[in-house]
Amino acid sequence: MNQTTPTSIIVWDWPTRLFHWLLVAAFGIAFATSGDDPLLRVHLWSGFLFFGLIVFRIVWGFVGTRHARFSDFVASPAHVIAHLIGVLHRRPQRFLGHNPAGGWAILLLLSLGLLLALFGFLVLGGQEGYGLFAGLLTLAQGHQAMEIHEAICFSMLALIGIHWAGVIVESLLHRENLVAAMFHGRKRMENMAPSPNSVPTHAKLAIMIALGALVTPTVFLLSMDSTPLWANNPGLKITHAWEIACGECHLPFSPSLLPSRSWEALLAGEEDHFGDILALKPETKEALRQSFIGHSAEDEPTEAAYHINHSVQKNQTPQRISDTPYWRKKHRNIDAETWKSKDMGKARCDGCHADAKEGIFDDRAITWQAPFNAQSKQSPENGR
Repeated sequence: MNQTTPTSIIVWDWPTRLFHWLLVAAFGIAFATSGDDPLLRVHLWSGFLFFGLIVFRIVWGFVGTRHARFSDFVASPAHVIAHLIGVLHRRPQRFLGHNPAGGWAILLLLSLGLLLALFGFLVLGGQEGYGLFAGLLTLAQGHQAMEIHEAICFSMLALIGIHWAGVIVESLLHRENLVAAMFHGRKRMENMAPSPNSVPTHAKLAIMIALGALVTPTVFLLSMDSTPLWANNPGLKITHAWEIACGECHLPFSPSLLPSRSWEALLAGEEDHFGDILALKPETKEALRQSFIGHSAEDEPTEAAYHINHSVQKNQTPQRISDTPYWRKKHRNIDAETWKSKDMGKARCDGCHADAKEGIFDDRAITWQAPFNAQSKQSPENGR
């Protein structure tokens, strides 16, 4: 073998490789924690890391080494079609960097990644009540942003699947492990011209861009308020009459957890209040009525209230919070033994939610993680 001619060269610089696998990790963690309220903080951290990495890669696509630049792999549609035809005939042209189809896949992934992060910020402000867009979106708009956020996420998953399929096909056709190449950075040269841009000359630049892209969102995340926007809503504060009448036997549940018609039904049925007789004085009943008017679920003062209100049909009047479809869905993975606990029963919202009495129900205030139980997918039948 000619010792002066290397059989392989560095194609993927270390910033590109590090970006690639960190992005895989960030997306995977964010996806795995997306439906788990107690892990919202982990979801946010991974989401901000994902956003910072996307920003870094876009900048690196203009100032990085040869094969990291967009100008190296963004080809015309005609070149993409020609390459795909070559793949179908099992004779695709080999490229040292990204092939034309792979290049466009990278562009689409970066574009979807930016949109995913943007709508994540909108969800954070509209549905969770804090962050950059807190107060600028309604809860309904935050919910719409969530649906778009999820749609983009699944679109990315589909594109990632196509990307991986392409990597496998190209690896087989060219007899070269492209996955391994993204770890060590080397590919066979085969008389192709080596990159004129060395990695060391770009190292300092890569570090500066990475620090700017990752530190900025981290500082922003750390500087966010510790409570959601609606925590300052004076309407959430329960009245003295409500606390005395309801808190005598159980946690004085926030009026925002049921529609006003449900509270009216509870007052009307005071002679059989879950087996007890309330015997409320007329002035007490009126004080309680004034406590929930304007502050019930249909007034949507919080994220929990919004979802409870939209989960209950207009012709339904649930008298237990745990009978609402949203409550059942959110607690479906909690096993029956847990509900028997004195400190964590269905009437003890404060057993898991540190801010239950205030009616806030911030995801970050959840203090207990429910273990998964396949049988717990059955809807709970009892409890308020």
